[in-house]
Amino acid sequence: MSNLRRDPLIGGQSGRLSDTQCGMLVSVFMVGFMCACPLFAALGKYCQPKLLIVIGLSVWCGCCFLSGWTTSYTTLLLVRAMVGVGEASFIGYGITVIDNVAPPSCRTIFIGIFYATIPVGTAAGMIAGGVVCSQSSVFGHAPWRSLFIGEAVAFLLFFVLLCTVPGETFRVALAPQQGEEEEEEAYIPVVQATCFLIRDKNYVFTVLGNAAQCFVVGSVSVWAISLLVQGPLHFSDAAASTTVGCVTSIGGLVGSVAGGVAVDLLGGSKGRKGIAKCIRFCLAMIAISIPLGWVAIFATNPGIFTVAFFVSVVAIFAITAPLNVAVLTMVPAVLRPYAVGYTVFVIHLCGDFPSPTMTGALSDQYSDGCTLRDTIEKCAEGEQCFWVNSGKGNCVHEQQLQKSLGIVFAVLLLAVPCWLFVLYRLGLQPEEGAAPVEVPAEEEEGDKTKTS
Repeated sequence: MSNLRRDPLIGGQSGRLSDTQCGMLVSVFMVGFMCACPLFAALGKYCQPKLLIVIGLSVWCGCCFLSGWTTSYTTLLLVRAMVGVGEASFIGYGITVIDNVAPPSCRTIFIGIFYATIPVGTAAGMIAGGVVCSQSSVFGHAPWRSLFIGEAVAFLLFFVLLCTVPGETFRVALAPQQGEEEEEEAYIPVVQATCFLIRDKNYVFTVLGNAAQCFVVGSVSVWAISLLVQGPLHFSDAAASTTVGCVTSIGGLVGSVAGGVAVDLLGGSKGRKGIAKCIRFCLAMIAISIPLGWVAIFATNPGIFTVAFFVSVVAIFAITAPLNVAVLTMVPAVLRPYAVGYTVFVIHLCGDFPSPTMTGALSDQYSDGCTLRDTIEKCAEGEQCFWVNSGKGNCVHEQQLQKSLGIVFAVLLLAVPCWLFVLYRLGLQPEEGAAPVEVPAEEEEGDKTKTS
């Protein structure tokens, strides 16, 4: 981010992007991503899921490549939004396929492994970004441009492998328990499916709690490196990227898998009791993550930061698999693509779409005028002002990101009442199998199913 913000073509007249503008580059990706997820779920009626995924990921790859060649901030915003659209094609179908093919006794572990790849990939990008951006140029290009171009080229191998997967593997996402002849009848139109999910209070409040978690994760993933560089610890770009990248990859991997293993060892995630186990586990992880997150944010010792941040990351990523399994369990199988699509829409709309920009705006507010000092000499005159990146960087306040991230991390507390409400409702519901739940369908079909 620090390398991109100093690009004269992207910075425009000011020659430098503000924290708010940097955060918007992440948020606009989420706009495309969250808006496209329900759309791809609805298009499953008319197109084979594999075709949708192939088209979407082609858009993703092409726009990543174009990101490295943009010549203005506006154009970069546009292509980043389209990258989000392309990525959305995979999410709704990928997770439902994994849930359907996983053995019942290991379903949470399988989903945990799937979600573990997210922090690992993110961390790999952080480390690569720190190393590459420490160079003055890469093959004649600005380092941040080379990263986007290299990302698109590297993805081509995975794209070819995806094309070799049989299309039937993806079709089970729409109706896992139905035969091919019944798949047409099992499809639920988007309006009826949406109304059903909106009326399901357990689903709604589970997802709202997930949005609070996503709000914090999105903000920290964008600004943690800058916190180490600009804050009291004064890390170099490479050291900050490596530290955050390693902690995020290892902590995220351990947490995502451990969350799935723990729930399965506690008896599994099937049925009403399984959903309750998942929710209780998530509440316990929040009780660990929040205080240790604050310790890491305000740490003035590298060792304390690393340990506290690692344990907080493990705890917050341990929530991922149980929470997503709870969502898949509490809705009928035929509605799972919609449930995943709308979950993605809500958690990004209320979560990591606004949080990077809001954190950047809070950081600008807490800069105490330091960011307006455009020379090392002027920066040195300000109280707690610090010049970043030697003579070619910018002036910041040492505590501006500490204060803004501290406020953002408190948002995770909002998940607690949401999930406690779900637990309360689960306690009022009858035992599994006692009452059928009608799935919305066209009148002539009259399809019904039962929630687990």
